[in-house]
Amino acid sequence: MTGDTILLIGIDTHKISLGEVQDYTRRQSLIDTYGEDSIFIEPFSILQDKFNAENISVLNLDSWDDLKEEEELFNQHIFTYIIPLGLRLSDSYDNIFEQKRYLYAQLLVWMTDGVPSTVIMTGLHASSFNTLTEYLTYEKEEINATNGYFYNLQKNNLIYVSNGLQNYTQANVILAGMLLNDLGDYPLPDSIGNAYWDMDYCDVDMDLVWFRNNYLRPTTVENLKNFAGDLFIKTVMVDRIIKWLKRNWPDMNDYIGTAFTDYKLVKIVEQSEEYLKSFVDWIIYDYKIISVDTEQYADSSIGIHIHYEIWPKFTTEKYVDEVIL
Repeated sequence: MTGDTILLIGIDTHKISLGEVQDYTRRQSLIDTYGEDSIFIEPFSILQDKFNAENISVLNLDSWDDLKEEEELFNQHIFTYIIPLGLRLSDSYDNIFEQKRYLYAQLLVWMTDGVPSTVIMTGLHASSFNTLTEYLTYEKEEINATNGYFYNLQKNNLIYVSNGLQNYTQANVILAGMLLNDLGDYPLPDSIGNAYWDMDYCDVDMDLVWFRNNYLRPTTVENLKNFAGDLFIKTVMVDRIIKWLKRNWPDMNDYIGTAFTDYKLVKIVEQSEEYLKSFVDWIIYDYKIISVDTEQYADSSIGIHIHYEIWPKFTTEKYVDEVIL
């Protein structure tokens, strides 16, 4: 989708621009900065050349511990997809002050809590295992390692995908590219090659997105679910519509920060309805503005809370959400 943004996070051998989000539109510019052997070159090239990604940013870290210094990153930059390169679900660190162990994945989910972004992670490549049973055992252990770590967090912001494509070593990059397709369509692979293992639904009983070989059509992505407990937003197809609507909500700057009047209330409702109406029969079936409330902040400015209901495509249920201006 036009306007979607992707952030590649990794630990490059070249210690350049550490902790700084850098935007790139050209592969050569990325090479000029990090060199041709950079870990960012291949995923950037795949996203741009194969999936026509237009907005790709890079965050180079000295170590994954540096994520702890990026607390406000995802409030300042709203990315559609966040792609950690080489980070595993079970990778963890010790908080010496709290004397607790935390997962880096948990840290990323905490950093994106309340933000309409999605972290996509993957594990060891399928070729690292001798049998499908060994591979699925590993994947289950990775997912089970998160048990108890995501309490009270927005778990729909995390997707875990099987690193099981023959032609690619980082399936989270491929999945992010596939999800740049039209929001009204299911993401269909375009010549991504075969899955390493022949898997079927009877093999997978966990929150694992995986790739399926087919005889009469190309390889497909299956079980598109995130880690949410809420079954409604657990479906990635629905969740990405909800997040997209929030990311692209009109600014309405003329009505923010000043005294609130009945006239402004009417205009906010009108503009919100016009916005949602434009997506009917594409990504939503129906909508309703439930209420518009105000909140006065300490500096005397006024915050505006818009509560609305949508009926997204790919579900039979309606969803209530809120946008704060």
